[in-house]
Amino acid sequence: MDFFEGNKGVRYTFELENGEPLRLTYSLQPNSLREKWINEVVTYRRNRETYLNLKISNKNISHLKELTDKLNSIISDINLIYKKVKKDVSLPILNGTKDVGRESLNYLHEKFEEYGANPLLYAGEYAHTRWLDLNEWIHITETAMETTGEVFPQYSALVTVYPPYPGRKLEEKDKLFLSTEFTWGQLYLGYNTLGKDYLSVSQDNDVRVVTNNQVKVQEMYSSEVWLCFQSS
Repeated sequence: MDFFEGNKGVRYTFELENGEPLRLTYSLQPNSLREKWINEVVTYRRNRETYLNLKISNKNISHLKELTDKLNSIISDINLIYKKVKKDVSLPILNGTKDVGRESLNYLHEKFEEYGANPLLYAGEYAHTRWLDLNEWIHITETAMETTGEVFPQYSALVTVYPPYPGRKLEEKDKLFLSTEFTWGQLYLGYNTLGKDYLSVSQDNDVRVVTNNQVKVQEMYSSEVWLCFQSS
């Protein structure tokens, strides 16, 4: 990852499976967030203990068994951790692909939000990492369920400076540039928010979030960006 043209653009270089480099270059929109985001990235990258973390989503409905196994592995780890520390947390194991649907995934996401909102449930860094993994693979599974093998693959990538930082608060003028209209091939600021916004709630038909008044709008930004290769 590097900036160019006086910080008016950013370039990401990926290594393909055959070892060839893939370079994706973006011009950054001249708005109130551009310099803030660049400063955020540059500041954290000065710390030698940080690194760029890449999370790629490229699954479809044919991967549902693999995704179910992945979710169950994470769930089992979380349950075992809390059993050892004697805290009252127990997530349901998915009984095969037939158990994977909006209701079960929304329930698991609700438990993730409860964890994020309750400091007493913190059980160490490994447990925290597994909760973050659970959230990530819930969203990957949700996208895969909407994607058949016959359509163009739904790819996306999240790039973040790790270890993750809480980020900084958006100013009111920054919110003018937040959007729910995403174009294939574009680069977007990461959501950087624990919970679901109105768009995610609508897509997941997660009525519980609305009735419980738990809809979250983006208030923070961080180094996180989203490379979108998904159809809207």
